[in-house]
Amino acid sequence: MHSRKPELEQRHISVWQSVFDATYTSSSAAGAVDDYAGWTDSGGRRQIPDPDMREWADDAAASVSALRPGRLLEVGCGTGLLLRRLAHDCRYVGTDLSAAALTRAAAASDATVEGLHQLPAHEIDSLGGGFDAVVLNSVVQYFPGLDYLRDVLHQAVEAVAGTGHVFVGDVRHVDLLDAQAAAELDAGEGVPLDPERLRHRVRAHRQGNELAVRPTVFEEIHPRVTNVRVRPKTIHPRTAMARFRYDVVLTVDGRPPQRAGTSRAWETIGSNEALRVLVEEFGSEARGAESLEITGIANANIRASAGTGSERGPAHRWAIGPRDLRQLVESHGLASELSWRSCLPDGSFDAVLHRGAEGVEIGARGSAETEDAWFTSAAPSTSPLDALRRVHTDFAGAPRPEV
Repeated sequence: MHSRKPELEQRHISVWQSVFDATYTSSSAAGAVDDYAGWTDSGGRRQIPDPDMREWADDAAASVSALRPGRLLEVGCGTGLLLRRLAHDCRYVGTDLSAAALTRAAAASDATVEGLHQLPAHEIDSLGGGFDAVVLNSVVQYFPGLDYLRDVLHQAVEAVAGTGHVFVGDVRHVDLLDAQAAAELDAGEGVPLDPERLRHRVRAHRQGNELAVRPTVFEEIHPRVTNVRVRPKTIHPRTAMARFRYDVVLTVDGRPPQRAGTSRAWETIGSNEALRVLVEEFGSEARGAESLEITGIANANIRASAGTGSERGPAHRWAIGPRDLRQLVESHGLASELSWRSCLPDGSFDAVLHRGAEGVEIGARGSAETEDAWFTSAAPSTSPLDALRRVHTDFAGAPRPEV
């Protein structure tokens, strides 16, 4: 592992700060209107439609609200997409690199905000702690490396007073980079994938300016963390954000989670109809097990990618997406906890079905042999971002992070 390089980290942070200031200064959105400036789908490089962005923001806010924070710190609050949705129900404190973003955040809600601070993520310890929840939503990809991420998460846990949570949203999944590159090439050209062109696209995809992280990185952040939940997105899978990113909930000083009562492997179920019957029967059992774990669920949102090492995708077997599974479970009056703790390049996931119990643990089944993190292409090439790529080259002689 490379040692921290503060000067290069500061250059990285300064470049992103200039990008954000320029983006939000030029944006026409104002006041209590959601500002989606700069939100482009990494596949088509097109502006993400407002309905998809609203669903994304509503989903993140609902996940944070479920943690019931009395006092909340959001690191990288941007223009206030979550502030508008959360500040009425808690004592809200926000930080961001960009002064322009904070100006917009201040006007984003009529709720009383405890404070907005222009701070980089690695200086949140200066706020003094005392929070029930710390939120980093869609900011990890802008960090300058893995050690920086670990340092920020350590500070976030320390900022939680007593039992609470750290929510890390919208994290780019390093084990799915190949599948994402294939999906973007396919969507962009609408023709069958050529293996050689795909391999070229994958190489280019891994030489960008945004950080992708393995879920296992979150497992040993701090001794106060008693549970780690790694959740695939359950919003409509129209965008790369919905299909290839995940959320993490770290429980701080909580009760140890309980294992699921019974378990079934996905391959033993056999069909969508058999899955529906299984869920229905589990929901109707008056004295059955309190929870049911299903492992190795083939992910319909992520297909096999020829020539990228991801051939184990669900191209030749039945599959279901996280959103559809959650809706099926809820239609039978049950709750579910979905998990991507198992790092596999086919994007398969696990789930525990339960009757509203909290603290159900989902273990990892195994992991792929890949790097813990990687910088990956995600944004249009502009002059500041070209400078950012030069910073990455200075880190290790190639555009990749500290691993």
